[in-house]
Amino acid sequence: MKLRKIDPLSFGVVNAILGVLLGLILAIIYIIVGATLTSSLGLGAAFGGIMFITLPLTYAIFGFVGGIIGAALYNLVARWTGGIKITLQQ
Repeated sequence: MKLRKIDPLSFGVVNAILGVLLGLILAIIYIIVGATLTSSLGLGAAFGGIMFITLPLTYAIFGFVGGIIGAALYNLVARWTGGIKITLQQ
């Protein structure tokens, strides 16, 4: 079997969701490290709280746009090369 085409919008949505999850993981790390390394717990927690909002949002936006562009480019290249050969098993 060959993967000949990817729907750019659906791929963008999947990438956006993965971006949110990655952003949340990184934000939690920022909260822990920020609270540990700063002398004031409030400052580290505030910085972590900001990251908890901005990182998932930023990763979602870039993941969505990057996914759409990546899928469109894949579809273009797949026309020239025939796509990616995959083996599936039931």
